[in-house]
Amino acid sequence: SLPVSDDISLLLMNGVEDSLVDNERQNLENFINRGGNLLLTQNRIKTDLVTQQASPIVSDIFSVLELYGINIASNLVLDKNCGKVNVQQNLGFLRIPVPMDYPFLPIIKKEKFNDEISLVSGLEALRLMFPSEIVFDDTNFVKDNIVVTPLFSSSDRSTTMEEFFNLNPDPKQNPSFRQLNEPGKVMGVLVEKKYVETRLVSQLILVSDSKFMSDAGGGSASENKIFVMNAVDYLLGDKELIALRSREITNRPLE
Repeated sequence: SLPVSDDISLLLMNGVEDSLVDNERQNLENFINRGGNLLLTQNRIKTDLVTQQASPIVSDIFSVLELYGINIASNLVLDKNCGKVNVQQNLGFLRIPVPMDYPFLPIIKKEKFNDEISLVSGLEALRLMFPSEIVFDDTNFVKDNIVVTPLFSSSDRSTTMEEFFNLNPDPKQNPSFRQLNEPGKVMGVLVEKKYVETRLVSQLILVSDSKFMSDAGGGSASENKIFVMNAVDYLLGDKELIALRSREITNRPLE
């Protein structure tokens, strides 16, 4: 691949499932090191609800995240606040689809957004699919000139699943659905990395859901679209537009 042009200051990436070839990774790192900004939506676990199979994604995109001092845990976040899927149930001689809560599809509520960041402070909700927990160790951040700011997390009725993934949507067959009692897990972050010698700053916004921007996934949700537009404006420095857009948010479903 060709190097990123000098007149490009923001890249949008999603859903990397294989390792980058050498020149792709080097071009991406060069872009970051010259102060380029990145909006990345990336799963850690590859899932297939039809076959109920799940396995960790093996890619060096996660080593690129380490440049920012963060990583995505090899787990799945489950949340009591969630979307639904249809589960086939027997009703006499018939099998009918019955909508049931599916904690692998967290819905982020207003109280779990970071009110101090304009990027998300005006949002009402976000919808994620099979996200993982974003982890970071801030003990070295001062030395590395890195600032990590959580943007949103799951509710305080959450848990994580790792190693052995049971994706069965039937709550009778999935004991994890009865263990949603842990504090919220971070699934969206803003990272700023400063380069002392050049005085350049590279910013990253990471959401741990590869389909967050996809029409086949969360991209079909209006709330997610607003987040993406906010993220682009934030990374391009147009923060005033975010405040104007937040006034237009009217999605307030009844509890």
